[in-house]
Amino acid sequence: MWTRRWRFGALWVAAFSVIGLLQFGYHYLVLHAGRETYRIRATLDRLEARVDPRRFVRVSRSAMVSVDRVTELRPWSHGDWIVVLSDGSRLRLSRRYRDRLERFDL
Repeated sequence: MWTRRWRFGALWVAAFSVIGLLQFGYHYLVLHAGRETYRIRATLDRLEARVDPRRFVRVSRSAMVSVDRVTELRPWSHGDWIVVLSDGSRLRLSRRYRDRLERFDL
C-alpha cells in the first residue's frame, strides 16, 4: 500500500513497507519511514482501517507499529509492556491493545 500527499508543492509517495511507526501528533499523523518523517492530516482510526492488519498493529490510542520492526517486548507495570523497535525506539503497549499484538507470537 502507498500513501500520497502534497508536500512543499510537490507530490510525495511513501510505501507502507518502509514505514515503521505511525504516531498521532496534534491534529496530524506522523509517519516515521527510516530517517524521514511525514505529517498527514488523518486520524489513526481511519488509517488503521486502511492498512494490512497482518503488517501493522495498534499499540496504544496514539501509536501503531509495523510488526516487522518489533524486536522485543518487555513487561512494564500494571499489565502494560514496552515495545522495542529495530531502530531502538520504545513505545508503551497499553493493556487495552495487548491482545492485538499477542496474535503475532513475538
